[in-house]
Amino acid sequence: MNATTDNKPQHSAATLTTVLLSRPEFSAKQYVQNLKADWGFEIPATDIGEENGSVVTMIGGMMVSVFMTPVPVEDGKAEREALTNYLWDGAVTAAKEHKAYVTVTVQHNNTDPVVAATLAVKLTASILRQAAATAVLTCGTVMSPRFYSESAASGCEGHRVPVMNLVYFGVYTENEGQTMNGYTFGLSKLGCEEVEILNSLREPQEIFEMLTTAATYMLDYHVKLKNGDTIGLKEGENFAISEGKGQAVDGQSLKIAF
Repeated sequence: MNATTDNKPQHSAATLTTVLLSRPEFSAKQYVQNLKADWGFEIPATDIGEENGSVVTMIGGMMVSVFMTPVPVEDGKAEREALTNYLWDGAVTAAKEHKAYVTVTVQHNNTDPVVAATLAVKLTASILRQAAATAVLTCGTVMSPRFYSESAASGCEGHRVPVMNLVYFGVYTENEGQTMNGYTFGLSKLGCEEVEILNSLREPQEIFEMLTTAATYMLDYHVKLKNGDTIGLKEGENFAISEGKGQAVDGQSLKIAF
């Protein structure tokens, strides 16, 4: 793989995720206990609002806000975005049946957005240990608690980035089913360009694997792929990368000739 290293973060205001609840029930005290057990975070008692299900605190120099809202997500957003999850049959049902939600916000005006997003994943995963948690609304889709929790546990090991929690990987057909396309959604919020594969004769799983490889390479190794670089799934493979107007994503995107 060829790429340039870029250590300068692209700052944005906040990282946000939403946990859907089957009922308006969220224990802030239990949550804080789980944060300590799961990730070693120590939250002062003064930062806990048990009555209204909230936690507002500082972690790693970032302002963290966790709030429960005792009504469903407005405008049917959860139901619409659940339709994009082709890996979990229960996504739409969880979205339709939720009665409340918990919002996780990490303010990161002066922090690398990847660091802030990784913190948000940890904060979100600990909410999923509560009985009422049924799904996570993030990255334009709805993820199952099991998938999100397992991906967070493996993705946050060492100095890795929990890519599967932070980026959506879409695959769809074109040319009356003759070719396959794929795209990422979420990389642009992390300071990278989105990635697309267009008019490919590869199988959907191969496209998914290439997209996840490109995203993981950029986020884990803090590099930015660019026009003229190459990438492969194994040693000796060199698939060309170009840059142009996005087809399934807004703005510019990187195109892998795969």
